[in-house]
Amino acid sequence: MTRNFVGCVKTFAHVGADMQGTVHWAQHCKAHASLRELLRLGVRSHANREAWEGCTPMMLAAAQNDTYGMGILMDHAELLGGEERVVALVNAHQASGIRMRASALHHAADAAADLCTQLLLDRGARVEVRSSKGETALVVARRRAAIAEKGPNRETFDAAVRCRETPEEAMAKAKEER
Repeated sequence: MTRNFVGCVKTFAHVGADMQGTVHWAQHCKAHASLRELLRLGVRSHANREAWEGCTPMMLAAAQNDTYGMGILMDHAELLGGEERVVALVNAHQASGIRMRASALHHAADAAADLCTQLLLDRGARVEVRSSKGETALVVARRRAAIAEKGPNRETFDAAVRCRETPEEAMAKAKEER
């Protein structure tokens, strides 16, 4: 059985269905073709505290180590508003009222998503941004690396270490520039 999610997305949009949450759904499911189509159709994705724990689609992608999905979201933002819009996208926080307000970089660090961490920093994520707990992504990455070190999976530990080293380098670079 094949699933034509893109066809379903087009049909729902054509009949005027409420598309709220569909961009989040597409990213969560890594339905990249549907994600691309939803963005092409102009479906908006707003983080609200009632849905998806207030996460943006970019945060969902970061937490899943989905650089491909992040690329789709970043390319779309760049098409709509240039690099400035991409920087705003990667630095957005979760909706207010959430227990742990954080950025996509925090989510990537917590997931030991080293490739996403690098991509976010390359596209303008700010390492000095703090979560509602007052933590930078570097603090989150260090904690994740310490937890991974005790675990049985060496790949996760290596990714967590890379995830920690990348923001450390970015912080050092930011200090030098000041």
